[in-house]
Amino acid sequence: HLENHKGFAIAAGSYAAHYMQDAYRKFPGNPYDGDDSAARFQKYKGLVFEQYNPKWLKAVHDTAGLVLTKNGEIVRAAYFSASDGRTRSPEELGWNSFPHIEVFVSKADPWCAGLERRGHGVGMSGCGATGQAEEGRSAEEILQYYYTGADITQY
Repeated sequence: HLENHKGFAIAAGSYAAHYMQDAYRKFPGNPYDGDDSAARFQKYKGLVFEQYNPKWLKAVHDTAGLVLTKNGEIVRAAYFSASDGRTRSPEELGWNSFPHIEVFVSKADPWCAGLERRGHGVGMSGCGATGQAEEGRSAEEILQYYYTGADITQY
């Protein structure tokens, strides 16, 4: 669903933009903002992925420059694959100094009920975003559900 892809494009862009700020550099001292280890960095599938996923590419272009913000600051928009029926707050995982912690409220994620949690559980779940898109919700509505009180802003 295009709206699901748009939501993830905005969340991923927000996550990346957060780490582009000097105060939050994820890989300080590296020659680029990344890491070659899949254990420490999102897996990049490259041009071939783009060629076989035109809806994803359209979503990225349609949402270019959009990020999630709270009080004018970019939110590190955590996301993950699947919940077990509810998302987790950062505090539940011991992430007590997570920036904009108030945005990441634990909430029901009924679109994933009965599934095994895959990932940390904080922020937007892949199965929940897909379920909401299937019900006709827009990317903005999906993001507002998972990131409480965050705004979508042109960066």
